[in-house]
Amino acid sequence: MVSMLDESVKNVTIALKKANMLDNSVIIFTSDNGGPANGFDVNYASNFPLRGVKATLWEGGVRGVSFVHSPLIKKPSRVWNGMFHICDWFPTFISIAGGNVSEFTNLDGFSQWESIVSGAKSPRNEILHNIDPIYNVSAVRWNDFKLVIGDTYQGNWSGWYPPEEVTGNLFNSELFAGADPRAAVVKCLSKPSNASTNCQPFTAPCLFNITHDPCEYYNVADQYPDMVKTLVGKLVKYNSTMIPPGNKPIDQAANPYLHQGNWEPWEK
Repeated sequence: MVSMLDESVKNVTIALKKANMLDNSVIIFTSDNGGPANGFDVNYASNFPLRGVKATLWEGGVRGVSFVHSPLIKKPSRVWNGMFHICDWFPTFISIAGGNVSEFTNLDGFSQWESIVSGAKSPRNEILHNIDPIYNVSAVRWNDFKLVIGDTYQGNWSGWYPPEEVTGNLFNSELFAGADPRAAVVKCLSKPSNASTNCQPFTAPCLFNITHDPCEYYNVADQYPDMVKTLVGKLVKYNSTMIPPGNKPIDQAANPYLHQGNWEPWEK
């Protein structure tokens, strides 16, 4: 699947070049948030050194990566770590196409085109990661700080999961060198002995300074009670306009085993 994706990206790039459109094109390659690491959902991803896995609200579960290629970028070949939410893509695309974002009202997103082109500071300083009233889990980021209340999967996937050791020819390969988590841009603080226990999100909100502690080792809620209060207030405000989720019970009739191994509609 990945090799075919590579092939399709190559074909699109070649087609743009042949049509003399590549110099005025923007190619964006982005990812889903968080990897299912350490056997989660029988998968072999890695979010290391970040905390957590997919479907959690730890940084390893909410972050994604992306790269953008375009001759229009004034400062290429750089890493940008500004705050960016998936809903920012829509207004960003409007800006790329030469549209006026202000014509669209009540947008949650911001145009990040200047950040992409020149490395400008992100226009965003806040991200609501989630409010889940079913599992009583929520998290919000504001400037440096992130508040976490509750945890998914009863907290069983809230650790740090380095990839299994890779040895032999693969370890020495050019491919692995580019994927080695030790070369990651994210740099953690020293891990304290109580990293796994200093945050008890089912008991009390946890607060992390994500700018200085992206790996969420140090719960600083006791040091910044006013910040905890501020972020709890933001969650309350978001929750006041939230549409209730439409969760339904699991229906065993949807099991692909009952449909020749296919995912397909099971209700008329």
